[in-house]
Amino acid sequence: MSYLLIEPIEAVPVEQTFKMFERLQVQAVRPYLYLHNDPTGSIKVAIKYDGQKIASKTLTVAEILNLAELPAGQYHYGFFTFDIEAVLNIKTEYQIEVSGVGYGYDPNSYFGWIKPHENLINTFSESVLYDDQNPFGFQLWGYK
Repeated sequence: MSYLLIEPIEAVPVEQTFKMFERLQVQAVRPYLYLHNDPTGSIKVAIKYDGQKIASKTLTVAEILNLAELPAGQYHYGFFTFDIEAVLNIKTEYQIEVSGVGYGYDPNSYFGWIKPHENLINTFSESVLYDDQNPFGFQLWGYK
């Protein structure tokens, strides 16, 4: 049996810290998100350095579905693209932050950030004992 481990986005933003091992000119951030029953409001994705936002993008749920060419429906999950431009430097720690804007959490209609069982995109130095300790899934698109 397969399952998704989802951290619902409620009142407090959720973030994932990561370290760059090479310089990257980011063109897009693609968090691994779950949308349940088409929540209202918007999703904001930001790149932070030392607690300060250096770049961000906000999209409504309708825009996300339209860009991904998905119909409105019960649920959707995947890597959704937020066009964010930033330069990330080598040997530097950053955070990806996901939050709701004009959005109130409702267990019947919400969005969340997925913690994949096997993160094949990003490598992390910490070992985890339980699935709920896995890092959040995301992709950075750009060029060196």
